[in-house]
Amino acid sequence: MKLVLTKTLPSDLQRVIVLDTDITFATDIAELWAVFHKFKGSTFRDPGCSDKFEVHEVLRPGVEGRHIKDIFNAVIKQNPFLVHQLPCFWNVQLSDHTRSEKCYKDVSDLKVIHWNSPKKLRVKNKHVEFFRNLYLTFLEYDGNLLRRELFGCPSEADHNSQQVLGLVENQSDWYLGNLWKNHRPWPALGRGFNTGVILLLLDRLRKLRWEQMWRLTAERELMSMLSTSLADQDIFNAVIKQNPFLVHQLPCFWNVQLSDHTRSEKCYKDVSDLKVIHWNSPKKLRVKNKHVEFFRNLYLTFLEYDGNLLRRELFGCPSEADHNSENLQKTLSELDEDDPCYEFRRERFTVHRTHLYFLHYEYEPSPDHTDVTLVAQLSMDRLQMLEAICKHWEGPISLALYLSDAEAQQFLRYAQGSEVLMSRGNVGYHIVYKEGQFYPVNLLRNVAMRQVNTPYMFLSDIDFLPMYGLYEYLRKSVVQLDMANTKKALVVPAFETLRYRLSYPKSKAELLSQLDMGTLFTFRYHVWTKGHAPTNFAKWRTATTPYRVQWEADFEPYVMVRRDSPEYDRRFVGFGWNKVAHIMELDAQEYEFVVLPNAYMIHMPHAPSFDITKFRSNKQYRVCLKTLKEEFQQNMSRRYGFAALKYMTAENNS
Repeated sequence: MKLVLTKTLPSDLQRVIVLDTDITFATDIAELWAVFHKFKGSTFRDPGCSDKFEVHEVLRPGVEGRHIKDIFNAVIKQNPFLVHQLPCFWNVQLSDHTRSEKCYKDVSDLKVIHWNSPKKLRVKNKHVEFFRNLYLTFLEYDGNLLRRELFGCPSEADHNSQQVLGLVENQSDWYLGNLWKNHRPWPALGRGFNTGVILLLLDRLRKLRWEQMWRLTAERELMSMLSTSLADQDIFNAVIKQNPFLVHQLPCFWNVQLSDHTRSEKCYKDVSDLKVIHWNSPKKLRVKNKHVEFFRNLYLTFLEYDGNLLRRELFGCPSEADHNSENLQKTLSELDEDDPCYEFRRERFTVHRTHLYFLHYEYEPSPDHTDVTLVAQLSMDRLQMLEAICKHWEGPISLALYLSDAEAQQFLRYAQGSEVLMSRGNVGYHIVYKEGQFYPVNLLRNVAMRQVNTPYMFLSDIDFLPMYGLYEYLRKSVVQLDMANTKKALVVPAFETLRYRLSYPKSKAELLSQLDMGTLFTFRYHVWTKGHAPTNFAKWRTATTPYRVQWEADFEPYVMVRRDSPEYDRRFVGFGWNKVAHIMELDAQEYEFVVLPNAYMIHMPHAPSFDITKFRSNKQYRVCLKTLKEEFQQNMSRRYGFAALKYMTAENNS
């Protein structure tokens, strides 16, 4: 990938730093960016550098320089705020009555010497002989020196001396070819260079026909080498071997390489020397190294930092605001901060950091176009449900996890230690990083839904275990109910148990038996009957074919729908109305609700969430939720017209 960046990145992009994913920064990346100015032939100018460095002696025709000085001083006398007084060493004045001796103590203090006496070099001064020799010595300097980069404003360089790559020398003997008998590495300059950290001057590389250069080199070497051992690093080194002028060698601390045969210990003496740590061994954190425990702790500490810090302008390189950012800022500025529900309204527009496919994901589309993905969201306190769900549902799963950076690392260790989770490649884990005071439940659902790549999705919650075989049952229902050509939401009846240890029913008959014995209940029958009452559990007990039910107020079943169904409304955060609003939207878009007679799911017990506790204990929370509900219903009326009036009526009658 690094080899083709000149072609794949935008043509107006001039400079880029490319980092391997197994490196850890121990410093400000702005320090590394500043190294570009050290490249030979660099043309990157500081703001104070003009295209040419020129010295002008200014004197108005017919006016003595002394008179101009008098005018300047008269103006400053009247307007002292105009002047910024420079330190005296910027104009050491060698006039007849000078007091300049008080300005300097030794040669290092001198910046500019001013022969401002009419006598010039013949002026009487205590140190005039020293100044005169200094001046005469300067006159005898080779004038070509002034063409060099004396002033920090680099000049144009010769085409053949331009450095275009910034790299650290390889810190092992790999390219020396002496690691084992018959070891034959690709050609390299000395020890070669490691490409884990690389600075690229894209504009120069394009002028040098980089694409053609590396391809010709690779083709030539592959005639004898047959393949690469270290991927693109081998090709970079072969090109540098032929064109050593291309590379600017970075100090070793910009890529401290922790490989198996590393010599990196010679690079650092203490912690202050470290800039970038590169875990370039295939063993990664398990590499054998004298100081590996220290490096490992440094790396793990870094992983647990609050990643939101990296969204701030830490490096002094503010980015230009894009159109979306400007619109977001405008929207936020229009919110009334005195509104008691301000925090609820603001949450809707919060932009969360998101890491899609946090772990490896593989999915092969089914040829019959009936595949279904289970969609759910969770936080750290529901992590224990993952293994059970994977055992109950063999199909693809899309999960959005709401975690802090530290929790994301805990989840990684948990997943890697689970045989069940590691054996499943068709589970997509998408991290949404914590920010704000509310649990953004509908944002999480939308994130998981957007990553679904099957034609259908089963919208579930993490606390539910689907019945064994539900995945295949839903796929068969896709065909039987012509889901591809109709707008249907297939309802999976929901039940619950209050027992942490449950003998999960393997059939509908077994479930009904447990229902009759009081081991199971219809979901939320004792606290929120309206949520699932339209499912008509009495009819479901004896049903053998799918049956249609009508929408009613507060209906919130768990459904399977097509992938193109509407998303959840982000205004609802935390607890309350997040699913109800979505089901209402489906009904407004004329989806048919069809209950499946042989499908079921069971809610497993858990401690109350923080958000439901707030809902129950905080009156203002409930008031704001009611306000958001009313605003949502008004929006529905505007969008769907007369047909949406029933939602207002149903709510008033409920």
